Amino acid sequence: MLQESFILFEILQEYSAGGRGERISLGNVKLNLAEYVEQSEAEGEDGVCRRYLMQDSKINSTLKVCMSRIRPHDIC
Repeated sequence: MLQESFILFEILQEYSAGGRGERISLGNVKLNLAEYVEQSEAEGEDGVCRRYLMQDSKINSTLKVCMSRIRPHDIC
């Protein structure tokens, strides 16, 4: 099992109101990246997609996250 490695995504909506830009937070999602590696290795896949219910959100919204591994020799 890999050591936990978390990443936090905050989803913002930007819009223009009265000539000035505004931002509101729609919610956030905290992911453990180690879970993606373990699942892709177990299933022999190169990528994994999941949907998450956003936390601290005023509406019930989901965020679809897809991740795939890039091997060092694949980078140009």
